[in-house]
Amino acid sequence: MKPFRPGRPKLAAPKEHVSLRHDQQALKHYRATGAGWQSRVNADLLAVITKASAKSKL
Repeated sequence: MKPFRPGRPKLAAPKEHVSLRHDQQALKHYRATGAGWQSRVNADLLAVITKASAKSKL
């Protein structure tokens, strides 16, 4: 019998799995940046949200 291993700790704000459809040009651009391209897409989306949020508060 294998010993119990708890695994990774739970995240405070876990990411949600979704399916999105993007233009081929956008995917080609991000995929060309190499490993971690999905994280870069996420970071860019969050930057747009933050910028739009700051603009709406003016």
